[in-house]
Amino acid sequence: GLYPDTMKPGETFITIAKEGSTISGLFDVIATLTSMCLQSGVPLKTLVRKFKDLRLSCDNGIRADKLDSDLLRIMKEAGFFRIAIGVEAGNNKVLRAIKKRQDIDTIRRLIQSAWELDFEVDLFFLVGCPYETWADLQDSFKIALSYPINTAFFYNPIPFPNTELFDWIEHNGRLLRQYQDYLNDFPILDNEPVFETPQMSLDQRRKALKIAFGVSRITMRRSWKKRLSRWGIFGRVIASIYTTRIMQDRILRIRFFNLLFYRLVSITSIFYRNG
Repeated sequence: GLYPDTMKPGETFITIAKEGSTISGLFDVIATLTSMCLQSGVPLKTLVRKFKDLRLSCDNGIRADKLDSDLLRIMKEAGFFRIAIGVEAGNNKVLRAIKKRQDIDTIRRLIQSAWELDFEVDLFFLVGCPYETWADLQDSFKIALSYPINTAFFYNPIPFPNTELFDWIEHNGRLLRQYQDYLNDFPILDNEPVFETPQMSLDQRRKALKIAFGVSRITMRRSWKKRLSRWGIFGRVIASIYTTRIMQDRILRIRFFNLLFYRLVSITSIFYRNG
């Protein structure tokens, strides 16, 4: 606003990101709330104390070509402790086929930098993209198992109508279910594919997803054993139980147990970072 006597601005807001983006809107809200607090008499020291040691995470996947070690260092200083990286595929051939503007070397450098800066790192992969073969999928598994990450998540690609993926499958592959059916379910969380391609049949996809979820549990088990290492053999037992197939695929889909274990994750994350 402007001072009424001099008509000079009393505060200035700077747009720091693309207007309309989530981060831009978030910072606009923070700036406005901070301004209103100061105008209402809230001491600046109180605001600083409240926001100090803020814990932030990027859990929904970031493209590797949008980050570097310098930005990761700044994020760490700002309070970020966990990031998820959208790897998608394990080699450049498949990344080019699905039009991802990143390469494996960039992805590997980012994972390494994040680990060296003590981030908790999750990796996201797709299983059975166009042109991906069984041999290509092994490259994804190698990346997932090469780093001391939290968890590598593997997902079914889901073709939405009027997208390039959907059109490609109609011309080159075969939908196994009507899109009206699978879009109302949760096939991304299940072992059942919704399409097949000339490079990977339905049976191969089922086998690939089964192995991929096994790799996911391996990475998760390693992470939890490290988190609970101070608990000795009891911690190793808990880590093994938590990462079993029945726990991940059945029990944790029940809201009560999901919230209970989410709370446990939060507590152990604090102990792990402070230990």
